[in-house]
Amino acid sequence: MGKLTGIGGGTTVTAGVSNYCLAFTFPAGGPNVFRVEVDEAAVDSAISGEIAPLMTATINATSGNVDWACSFGGTDAANVKFLPANCRGT
Repeated sequence: MGKLTGIGGGTTVTAGVSNYCLAFTFPAGGPNVFRVEVDEAAVDSAISGEIAPLMTATINATSGNVDWACSFGGTDAANVKFLPANCRGT
């Protein structure tokens, strides 16, 4: 299977965001990774620091589907509790 292609490193996308998500940033790590830019004040006005989970895609060799993995990325340790459980482990 080939690599996922599309948006290049350093690109920020603001379309399709929510009340808690300001944008998606595609770092220089490649087109298979994006960082969720969270509006921390919308989550909880008392938050100090950053919530910035990282999503990484891999192509499943068996099914051909894209499997997404979430990690805490650039999230400050005190704010990991605001992430979905599957994003807290790495």
